[in-house]
Amino acid sequence: SESLKMPELDETTTSYNLQGLEKDIYEEILNDDEIPSASKLQILRQFLLNPDIVDPTPGIFGSKIESFSQLLSHRLEKGDKAVIFANDFTNGVIRGENTILQKLNIPEGVKIEIIDGPISQEDRLRIQNELREHDGKMVVFVSGQTADVGVDFSAADSVDFYNEPWSKFNKRQQLARVYRPGVEHDIESSTSIGKGTIEEGINRYIIAKERAILKLLKGIPTTEIEKQLLEHDD
Repeated sequence: SESLKMPELDETTTSYNLQGLEKDIYEEILNDDEIPSASKLQILRQFLLNPDIVDPTPGIFGSKIESFSQLLSHRLEKGDKAVIFANDFTNGVIRGENTILQKLNIPEGVKIEIIDGPISQEDRLRIQNELREHDGKMVVFVSGQTADVGVDFSAADSVDFYNEPWSKFNKRQQLARVYRPGVEHDIESSTSIGKGTIEEGINRYIIAKERAILKLLKGIPTTEIEKQLLEHDD
């Protein structure tokens, strides 16, 4: 029936380019053969999220932070409530020293809350209620690892991904904290991805794995590469 029809969900990608010294350091890490592949993957991801995590050299321009700052400014101009998911890394991103919170140029007077591992269930429910009832503008940063199925952020106007989780399933779970039955207005959602970086590679991996899963479910033969993707344990 018409009453059960969900409002619109507008999903986009916010792309950014590495610049200057940041780009040079990224490529130096990428081409360093002495760093094991698994470690390199983690270091590159962290460097994109916040260069200070990897290299404390003053003045390194964070292209992702700058791009996301513009997106968040746009969100707060159009609406009052924004939810932002950060995946896999919290220290140096939304917790600790020199986090992105100090660099996103969030206007004074905007209420900021963080939901991650140390936050109690009681505080999560308090933040959920505040998001619904707070009269002013509010931003909630959420660690993807703590996106409980029961949490309802449908009072938000937007849900954005500072970085992606490792699967479409997890991303849908996070998106569903905001875009869910009970939401009363259209929702905007964007994912920040650096051009020519590991983030593009991860995005392609996620899409390829989802395609392989769908083929498996439908009984369609999978390729050798798709079989390897399905065998890989996240």
